[in-house]
Amino acid sequence: MGGRIAEAPIEWCGVGVGVVGIVVLISVTTGYINSPTLGSNKIEIIRTAGEQGDYRLARELYEQVEEDVLGASIELEELVYPEKKIEREIEKQEELLLKYPGNRDLFLNLSRLYSESNNREKSAEYLEMARVLDPNGEIVESALMELE
Repeated sequence: MGGRIAEAPIEWCGVGVGVVGIVVLISVTTGYINSPTLGSNKIEIIRTAGEQGDYRLARELYEQVEEDVLGASIELEELVYPEKKIEREIEKQEELLLKYPGNRDLFLNLSRLYSESNNREKSAEYLEMARVLDPNGEIVESALMELE
């Protein structure tokens, strides 16, 4: 009774792999893999892929989840499509600008957001408006220097 562990014959390893393959095949053919019960797993995979910058995989899976699982969140969409997050933030800032048209910080925020979305022309426009509101402001001057 010395602590010797019996090794499984190689044939048994093949059987184990075969069983896993059969389970996967049955799951795919019956639709279980694409069922809403696995939606949360897909969402976690999408979240991880988006956080790690694998947008191709995240977008592929997101398209499936969008159809299969109700309530795919905006947060998840923003991970998969980072440009959407910037677009939404621009919309929010522009709405605020309608309420507070003389707010220099809103112009600076919009300038930064347009810069992040590679729209240098719009970024420069908003930065110039911030400069008009605060001609001697160090923050505006600093942002102008970064843009140039």
